[in-house]
Amino acid sequence: MFQAQELCKDPGNCKKVINGNIAKFLTVRGLPSIECVEKGIRHGTKLLLLAELVGTPGTCAVLFFVFGKFREVKYADMRQLAQSLRTHSWIPDLVREINPWFRDCWAVYDGV
Repeated sequence: MFQAQELCKDPGNCKKVINGNIAKFLTVRGLPSIECVEKGIRHGTKLLLLAELVGTPGTCAVLFFVFGKFREVKYADMRQLAQSLRTHSWIPDLVREINPWFRDCWAVYDGV
């Protein structure tokens, strides 16, 4: 399978890599290969990639209110978006503030 750290090496190639691995991921986990599940994996992977590029997992929570627009961002533009998010002072401050809560959420998720 793939991980966000690997996708960071070449974000422009992510769509091809992700689409090629989703079916394998679903098969290994015994999950149904239906459109809504595949979309969820694509969107989640994109969020994880951005969090990895920004360097802070809480970045995903900040995007909640503009998720529709985020889905339109091309993988090739992810580095530029990450840089923009790091340079707007209120975003890193907010992300740092919610990071402990966000990490607790991930711990619960990882434990499921």
